[in-house]
Amino acid sequence: MDRYEVLELGPLEAWDALTTPDGRSGKGFVDKMIGTQYIGLSANAVEPGAESPFWHSHSHLEEIYLFLDGEGQMALDDDVVDVRPGTVVRVGQDVLRIIRCSPDSERPMRYVCIRAGNGELASLPRDATRDGERPRPW
Repeated sequence: MDRYEVLELGPLEAWDALTTPDGRSGKGFVDKMIGTQYIGLSANAVEPGAESPFWHSHSHLEEIYLFLDGEGQMALDDDVVDVRPGTVVRVGQDVLRIIRCSPDSERPMRYVCIRAGNGELASLPRDATRDGERPRPW
């Protein structure tokens, strides 16, 4: 692994054009673009009124969400917390989570999600569990 790499994601407004390998827009796995070893990072953009496509949890990974722009809510199991620029949320293992940008948010929500586990990311199992049936709390 190189000692360092530089990646330009562009201004927050450019994050709307990021896409996942399966074609979802508004999300880019930075760790795939830059080749991290222990830390995962995604850059995310959510338009007002839109939300994550599904609830999910991780059995091995811990995540930190840092909200940079827009306003909304993050549901964590049975709790809902308001999020805005400067909000930081740590999510431990096995906690279901889903995010939405409030319909009345003046700006799209943009945030980064940092994830790490006990060891190199590549050696950890794919531990995301989706719950597509759980109803949204809003």
